[in-house]
Amino acid sequence: MQLSLLRLLLAVALLCVSAVVAAPGTDTPALERRTLDGCFAAKCSWDETCKPATCVKKPHPGPKPCHPKCGKTQECRDGHCIKKYTPPVHQPKKCWPACKHSEECRDGKCVRKHAPEPKKCHPECKHGFECKDGRCVKKPEPVPQKCHPECKHGFECKDGRCVKKPEPVPQKCHPECKHGYSCKKGRCEPTPKPEPLKCWPECKQHGYECKKGKCIKKDEPTPQPKVCHPACPRHEECKDGKCTKKQTIPVRT
Repeated sequence: MQLSLLRLLLAVALLCVSAVVAAPGTDTPALERRTLDGCFAAKCSWDETCKPATCVKKPHPGPKPCHPKCGKTQECRDGHCIKKYTPPVHQPKKCWPACKHSEECRDGKCVRKHAPEPKKCHPECKHGFECKDGRCVKKPEPVPQKCHPECKHGFECKDGRCVKKPEPVPQKCHPECKHGYSCKKGRCEPTPKPEPLKCWPECKQHGYECKKGKCIKKDEPTPQPKVCHPACPRHEECKDGKCTKKQTIPVRT
């Protein structure tokens, strides 16, 4: 009789405990679930669930969708549409003082501008022209470099240096020049008479003269007969510039 009563009391106690403890998956305290499911020794944490004598991680719930869908400037979080986060726009640092025309400002510093790629010319420019911005323009005349000091006679200045002038190529005459003429710059001109050689020192001795650079004795001049003006008539003759009667030589018989 006493044994039956003890069994009855034990059954009532178990029924009472079952009424207080909820089924697995409810908000029942972890300690109670452990006791009922046999996980007391494993001591499951708050983010675990108890399966027969084993603690396992709870499945992570997926994000709640938004109905209706969010706009372009919004995003869905936990079933709610909120404004998207826009990062602040980076404001470049200004340069002070202002950069030069050939420079540009980068993060508060003046740096040299990159030269743009030059435009090419199609077709290529001919001789004496060069390509600028896609157009053929005439090349500027080069500025000659000056020589200091100036070059002496027979030399000329080239690239700032004195160099000897090249010998000029004589121009030929076609046809060739005749005797007494010589070719100058492609034209026949009279050949100038050569200047006589001078004597040094000068010939001062009486009766001497300079010939071909030497002092030589003068030749005795032959006296020239005097001429009658006007001319003498036929029966007269000129003697010492005077008309006189001709002397007739008698013919011997």
